[in-house]
Amino acid sequence: MADPGEDELAPRQSRNLLGALQEILADALIDARRLHSQRGETHLSIGDFGGLHTGAQFYTYAFLHLDLERNARWRWLQQSLRSSEQLGRRRMSFKSLNDKVRQRVLPQFLRAVDEIEGSLVVFAIAKNFGPLSAATAKSGSALSSWKLSVHEHLTRILYLAALCVRETSSHGQNVYWIVDQDEIASNERQLTELTKLFGNVYSNLAAHDLGHIRVGTTQSDDGTLFIEDSAAIADLAAGATCELITALTNVSSLPVRGIVNRLPRTITPKTQRLAFWLAAPSPSLRKIVIVLDDPKRSGGGRATQLNLMPIFDLIEQAGSYPKQR
Repeated sequence: MADPGEDELAPRQSRNLLGALQEILADALIDARRLHSQRGETHLSIGDFGGLHTGAQFYTYAFLHLDLERNARWRWLQQSLRSSEQLGRRRMSFKSLNDKVRQRVLPQFLRAVDEIEGSLVVFAIAKNFGPLSAATAKSGSALSSWKLSVHEHLTRILYLAALCVRETSSHGQNVYWIVDQDEIASNERQLTELTKLFGNVYSNLAAHDLGHIRVGTTQSDDGTLFIEDSAAIADLAAGATCELITALTNVSSLPVRGIVNRLPRTITPKTQRLAFWLAAPSPSLRKIVIVLDDPKRSGGGRATQLNLMPIFDLIEQAGSYPKQR
């Protein structure tokens, strides 16, 4: 199924973790930057997160990045799916894939997503990994609009999103960041504060200056469900990665360099289908999965880019959506 890439890191105590993650992302996106050399005016960044449920051993943070002006085809395909497949107002999400209509539409939806010119980055972080940045403890009043219990979660989202924007945007672009989670963006005050915090975090990591930065939620959708369907891509990736990496960990098969692992038999059909999609090459959408491992298991914690491989005798590619268990 997968093995780690070349960028396995030494224990985090001996290296700057955020700097190391930036290096992994930069290397993984080299081809994407060459392919997407022409840029639009507006860079859309959408985040969705998983692993909050009991039983998951990893939190997952998924970010979709695309330039609006360079993705008219994705908008057209998204609207075509909405009108032809009778989705109605149903949202495509990982938790709701037991619905027969969503199951029927999923293969076509994923094929349309593969036409996006952009990047999909998923981070899977072991639940006992510890703080991603020392900034959490120092943030104090800056995070006063949020409950103390979500400070680390929010800090991770801010830093990971800023790292991704650094590597996927270009100089002068306006950034529209969509975050779809009630506990960090539940009211106007939090959205205002989130915009300031994101700007501050980005400025500390910046490789280039941006234009305007706006932060919103999926409620900013214009009625076409374009924002909703774009957010669903991150949702599906976060949910499937969480289940897949947790299952690999439960059978002591979290990938080791040079070893190819089969998909665990315990994963659900929907995750099997989505794992194949994450592994399959796309003409223009770069899909990246990075795992930050359990410190106890890896001798201090490590970050590894996984190489997901669509090997046909190991991963079943169903012509239609697999029947639910």
